[in-house]
Amino acid sequence: MSNLNPTVEFEAARDPVTGALGTHTLSTGLGALVGGFAGTSGTDPVNRAREDAYWQGEFGVRSYVDHGSSFEDYGPAYGYGVAAHGRHPGRSFDDVEADLARDWVSTRGTSRLSWDAARHAVRDAWERVSDAVEHAMATPSGD
Repeated sequence: MSNLNPTVEFEAARDPVTGALGTHTLSTGLGALVGGFAGTSGTDPVNRAREDAYWQGEFGVRSYVDHGSSFEDYGPAYGYGVAAHGRHPGRSFDDVEADLARDWVSTRGTSRLSWDAARHAVRDAWERVSDAVEHAMATPSGD
């Protein structure tokens, strides 16, 4: 039995975006975040595992990433961008940026990024999902 206060243990394991309790790695959390907010239909163009793998491999070559930064800082921003796109269908990033900026502090989890630093990653992920959705809608089913 743990000597830690169970409330503290649960709070430490709370997902920063969904508020759900549980323990998981950041990459698992990002994957769950992507799937949880991007939609649950079988035709959803957002693939959780693919998005997670893409951002883990890609974040280090993005021009906005500070030298020496880790995925632990940028991962929540990518997840937030994907999730935000799912919560604001049909709207542009520019239309909702003020709301996203306001909510970043309460949703960033363990990320040390300010909104000014995170916004580029959030927008990057938003646009990637937006492009995938547009492509899926333009491609006739069965092709």
